[in-house]
Amino acid sequence: MRRVLPLCALAALLAVLPAPATAKLRAPAPQSPAAGADVEAAPALTWAPVPGADRYEVVVAADAQFGSPIAGVNGNRRGAATRNTAAALDENLADGEYFWRVRAVDERDRSGPWSRTRSFTKDWTTAPALSAPADGASVTWPAQALLLRWSTVPHATRYIVTIASEPGLANPVLGTSRDPVKTRGAQFALPGTLAAGTYYWAITPLDESGHQGQRSEVRRFTWSWPTATATRVADVNDTAQVFDPQFSWDPVPGAASYEVEVNTSKDWAPGSEVCCTDPTVGTSLSPLKILRNNVYYWRVRAVDANGNAGAWNEGPSFQKDFDNLTPSIANLRVRDRADAALVGPVPQTDSPIIAWDPVPGASSYTVQTVPYEAGACPWGNIAAADEVMGELSQDNTAATHYTYGLGRPGVGIQGPISASIAGASYNDTGLVDGKSYCVRVRARSDRVDDDNGFVSDWTQINGLGQPAFSFKDPAPVPGPPPAPFALASGSYLSPAEGSAAPRLPLFTWNPVPGANGYWIVVARDASFTTIVDYHFTRFAQYSPGSGFFGSWKSIKTYTDETTRYWWAVIPATGANGSGASTVPSQNAPRQFDKSSVPPALLAPATGADVSTQPMFRWTTSEGARRYQLQVSQDPTFGNPIDDVTTASTAYTSSTTYPADTQLYWRVGARDENDVRLNWSATGSFVRRLPVPAPAPGNPAGGDAIPALGWTPVAGAISYDVRADWVDGKTSDTTVTSTAFTPVEFYGNGVWRWKVRANFPTRGGRPVSGGYFPAQSFVRSMGSTPNVRAARTASRVLLSWDPDPAAVSYRVEISRTSGFGTGTERRTTKTTNFAPTLDGAAKTVGGTLHWRVASADAGSNQGAWTTGTFVVPKRMRVTAVGRLRRGRAGLAEVRVKDASGRPVARALVRVNGRGLRSVARRTSTKGTVRMRLTPRRAATLTVTVTRKGYRDARTTLV
Repeated sequence: MRRVLPLCALAALLAVLPAPATAKLRAPAPQSPAAGADVEAAPALTWAPVPGADRYEVVVAADAQFGSPIAGVNGNRRGAATRNTAAALDENLADGEYFWRVRAVDERDRSGPWSRTRSFTKDWTTAPALSAPADGASVTWPAQALLLRWSTVPHATRYIVTIASEPGLANPVLGTSRDPVKTRGAQFALPGTLAAGTYYWAITPLDESGHQGQRSEVRRFTWSWPTATATRVADVNDTAQVFDPQFSWDPVPGAASYEVEVNTSKDWAPGSEVCCTDPTVGTSLSPLKILRNNVYYWRVRAVDANGNAGAWNEGPSFQKDFDNLTPSIANLRVRDRADAALVGPVPQTDSPIIAWDPVPGASSYTVQTVPYEAGACPWGNIAAADEVMGELSQDNTAATHYTYGLGRPGVGIQGPISASIAGASYNDTGLVDGKSYCVRVRARSDRVDDDNGFVSDWTQINGLGQPAFSFKDPAPVPGPPPAPFALASGSYLSPAEGSAAPRLPLFTWNPVPGANGYWIVVARDASFTTIVDYHFTRFAQYSPGSGFFGSWKSIKTYTDETTRYWWAVIPATGANGSGASTVPSQNAPRQFDKSSVPPALLAPATGADVSTQPMFRWTTSEGARRYQLQVSQDPTFGNPIDDVTTASTAYTSSTTYPADTQLYWRVGARDENDVRLNWSATGSFVRRLPVPAPAPGNPAGGDAIPALGWTPVAGAISYDVRADWVDGKTSDTTVTSTAFTPVEFYGNGVWRWKVRANFPTRGGRPVSGGYFPAQSFVRSMGSTPNVRAARTASRVLLSWDPDPAAVSYRVEISRTSGFGTGTERRTTKTTNFAPTLDGAAKTVGGTLHWRVASADAGSNQGAWTTGTFVVPKRMRVTAVGRLRRGRAGLAEVRVKDASGRPVARALVRVNGRGLRSVARRTSTKGTVRMRLTPRRAATLTVTVTRKGYRDARTTLV
């Protein structure tokens, strides 16, 4: 009789034998995408579940032999493992054909066969639809900025913007073929400017992995820049003798600078241009050099910040003359030492002095003297002579008087001072007793380009062909020579003791008995150690600059001094300079001041606020050849920010001065030898640089990259756009356009932006004006669009539509709605997510929470989209029993959940070869007992099913 053991001892006596091999796993059946499908983006892969599978391995490759598996399948490169019957790619794919397969793996890590290989073709064919500007549109800059707009393309995170000068787009004018311009948004403001002409443009989408999509159509637009402007020319010198041209014009919107051309040819023939090589940023210009007497034509054109030039605008022609009056030299006469005019039309004199009134704009004068012969004045003899000598005389002088000398110091004679005789000047004009002489004078202005300078017509004393004076040898002064042989204090005539001379003085004195010549010495000190002039003459008069001084072309000038000049006349007994027995201190030296009248400042007015490019104006200064203008931030002018020399009495700066800063300026005249005379008074002004204004209609918020605009500023070469981002960081971008679109844009919240204009400086960094008040933009990212959660008994798959503002997506799976305990966290660039159902999903199951959010290029994310799905719980099954072939035996099956709690009402089914299938449900304790009689020795399969739980199985032997 067979013995039956009590069930309480059964567990102790029965041994669970090692599980034999399970039934062979089937190959999974692929479901989607369909075989050979065409897709626009990386698809989710799905397949049918395989009984007995614990997990699945998925491989995607670019070849049918799977020798080139791709990365990013559920985060793995090769054989991604998942307990889901769906898998998603984490990375984007390049266009092309791809192959995939899947196989099942059981709990004992034994794999089944691979599924049939399926292929799909990724072909990203959606192209951007261009919206603005319309094909063939005209863009008039700067009234309208070039703003390109197009539709967003699903799965695109950036776009290549191509602008070219031909429809094939082979020669881009924006970026290069190797380094094109890219932007995150679906609009783009050209940051620079273009030359006038027709251009072509297109947009190419890019995904976040850098794969290019289908390029849009090619459109064209015409770029134009209206640069017509009104022109004017004015004479800024109020004297009749000088025409000092100043060119001016109305500002051209968008101009960064202007080019001015002055030409003697009406047809602008090459080589006839006389001015001006340097561009100006103001709307006026005065030539730095004096123009020759002629008729001139001039024109101006605007140039933008990128160097594109507008059309020429011709200004009114003008005639430039210098001292075009009759007579050209006013009050030209022969005078005596007492400044009285000599009597008679051709007065007889033994000491002729030629005098005239100053000519405005003249820095020197040319005096010619020739003998009056045969009723004529042979001026041609001077022009034909290799060197002026004898009775022919030509001298250039900066004084307004001229004296003759009749003497040349003898060779080897030592003068009355320690300086060598070689340092002295003299006048050796050979006036002959009883002869008459013709004299003529003309004025000379700035002589930058040649030695003769720019000259007036000649004025001849007594008129053309008439003599000026008749010369008579001076009679000896009666009386004995004084002892010592010196000039007494009372013999000095001019300049008066201690007088102030605004120009070169005329030195005169009474002749000394016994004297046949005179040395005149001028010094800066009373000891005569610093000599400035040293001259020998036979007449009792001397005008600086009369006579030879190294070369007949040299011109003597005296600089303005804050201290006095000292001068002395030393008589000599010999007509060649010999017999000078005294030194300067023994000849009652006299004093005078040389202080020229400086220019008077006219504009800008002292203390003025100057909002345009400053235009400086001042009055002429007698004897000035040029003017030196200085501008500085300190009143001592220790480090000028502008230091320019000009022949004009006006100047418009070609640089930009610091804004909102007190600036100081002064002008000093420079004489014939380019030596500076007195400075003017100091003027001051404040440069107020213009500030752009925000354009109307700027957006105040959104999730897309905005187009921001502002008004153009005259003279600006660029604009600084400052953005204060929501994270506290600041970025600065410089553009030459009047519109701006960020090419990268991220961060949720309020950020602010403002713009200032930049202006050119000479050889340095641009000077910036002020910012307009900061404008606010509220950046927000919404929730990921159209998130869908698909779940079956063996599959969970999340998918959503592309978010144009996103470059990636964040997905989280958690057992709790607070997502404090996450089972999976992943970032993906695609629009699908298939969890691996590992971790808690595998060991516990039940309700799981999911959420999806879009993330931008700065890892800032939008709102979460949330949901739940239920994953079947896991059952743990144990079966015990000892079964014999042909004999009845008792088996017990225990079913618990992952937490060890019993699972009631679970259906337990046992089947196998030689055994009729037996099914029972577990009790409230999660157990079931069965009496089984197998007909043959075999492994029996125990399968447990329960709603809400994953199927479980084990074996009995």
